[in-house]
Amino acid sequence: VAIVGNRKEIVAMVGGGDDYEAAARALLSDSVEVVVVKAGVGGAAIVQRSGTKKVPAFLTEQVFTVGSGDVFASLF
Repeated sequence: VAIVGNRKEIVAMVGGGDDYEAAARALLSDSVEVVVVKAGVGGAAIVQRSGTKKVPAFLTEQVFTVGSGDVFASLF
């Protein structure tokens, strides 16, 4: 199972705070193998038990942003 959310969503899932990486690590369990933290133009962080990998955003011309995060999550 993968959890995909933005920084606010990930920290809210563990009760709040500012450290999204710590929150993502706290969500890892036997059934949750990966947590993907979306950061818009900041890219994303892929958090697994083996560590965290930060992936830069692929910059394009902005046309229409509604649903962009949903498309990202569904393609992941």
